[in-house]
Amino acid sequence: MESKGNVLAALCEMRKSVEGVNKEKKAGMQFETVSYDGLLDVIRDKAIEHGLFLVPHKCTQTNCTPYEAQRGQRMARMNCDSYIFDFRLYHVSGEWLDISTPSVGIDTDDKGPGKATTYASKNAWMQALMLKRGKGFEADEPNESDRNASREDAYNQNRQAASAPKIPQYTADPKTW
Repeated sequence: MESKGNVLAALCEMRKSVEGVNKEKKAGMQFETVSYDGLLDVIRDKAIEHGLFLVPHKCTQTNCTPYEAQRGQRMARMNCDSYIFDFRLYHVSGEWLDISTPSVGIDTDDKGPGKATTYASKNAWMQALMLKRGKGFEADEPNESDRNASREDAYNQNRQAASAPKIPQYTADPKTW
């Protein structure tokens, strides 16, 4: 059996430094989710620091089902592509862990496979690190002193604006000159 000590130790150290990822609501969506970019913002530097990187290793398409769906006033042809993605979580020592995750990509054009790949990559990191999803993780949420400082800044800006001399507004009407 090959050794996995370095990659497992690095993964454990990374787990200690990352508790979870904030959910966010994207325009047009009815629910909050962890975005791929949001996840990368939280883990990228820590993964590099611990010598870990995730590489797609193998992809198996398990289904491709075209269907039609209402999009506004018209019917759109959609594709529902499902896959099993196999990733390798490599450590700089050369050791790796295999991670498999299913994924589905739904799109009207050819973006379904890319969407499925992005979702699977995000899911592989989330699984390997056992990350929580929610609110209040990392520095994304301001702490109480940050909120108080921003309130004080807003108060000072309002005071300055209120005490500033009023500059008359010039118009095209000669009566106001």
